[in-house]
Amino acid sequence: MLTKIWELYDGDWVKDDSHPLYKPGSYGLIDEQFNCFLNGRPDGNYQKLKWKLKGCNLPRDLLKVKKKKEKKKKKKKKKKI
Repeated sequence: MLTKIWELYDGDWVKDDSHPLYKPGSYGLIDEQFNCFLNGRPDGNYQKLKWKLKGCNLPRDLLKVKKKKEKKKKKKKKKKI
């Protein structure tokens, strides 16, 4: 199995209209000093951005993708029987 290693800090901020993933100000894991919404940032454009690693196109939810692949494999096995 091949494993590719990406440089975490080599990427760009890209617009993603599926963001924000949570209601502004409601995500408790962001430290207060880094919470743009609660600190009064006047624009909301930053809420539509995500970090995209260069050369890496991972789906948002890898677990769902893995489960779909497993289901397809099971269906193929059932058809062979």
